[in-house]
Amino acid sequence: MVRGHHTRRIAALALVALAGATLAGCAAQPGAGAGGGADASLTLAQTKSPVQLLRNEAADRIDQFIVETVNETEDLSVACKTEEVDPLGLERSWTSSVEVSLKAGSAWRATIVADDLIASFEEQGWIASRAAPSAVTYTGLKSDASAATIGITVTNEDLATATPAKLQITTEGPCVTTAGAESDEVTKLETKTQ
Repeated sequence: MVRGHHTRRIAALALVALAGATLAGCAAQPGAGAGGGADASLTLAQTKSPVQLLRNEAADRIDQFIVETVNETEDLSVACKTEEVDPLGLERSWTSSVEVSLKAGSAWRATIVADDLIASFEEQGWIASRAAPSAVTYTGLKSDASAATIGITVTNEDLATATPAKLQITTEGPCVTTAGAESDEVTKLETKTQ
């Protein structure tokens, strides 16, 4: 049993290395990424799989013993600029997310689980930007070795409304130039994930 977990962890780390290598080329380019303009060297299709793999790797690091359900998995492209600046949505980034609810008896561990998850990426050179703890807490992770970013949101259990504690992991690739939100390129990529 331990060997299986160890083998799965090694395979998962290899996937993260592959995802990082695929997106690493644009990490060093000025202007690449969410705030600085589109990366002309990549296509949306080239960023999709590495971003999904990174999301899956992050989710795999959550102890499955405390997970009640996987509520939602989402994969789509999002506009990098406002509609006023880029009305056709030409600059887009691939975003992948997963939300899990924690078992009722494990809800008190939500922040600890998130902190452990964040620390596991920090050990690999990722830099965390933590928000102040609250009912909903967000931490962003960035790495010089990757153009992708990771966001981890913790929603604490709400006993008054019987809402379970939740963790959401969102990974986002660099902004790239596309033919627009309604283009065949974008719609085909988004259709393949549904």
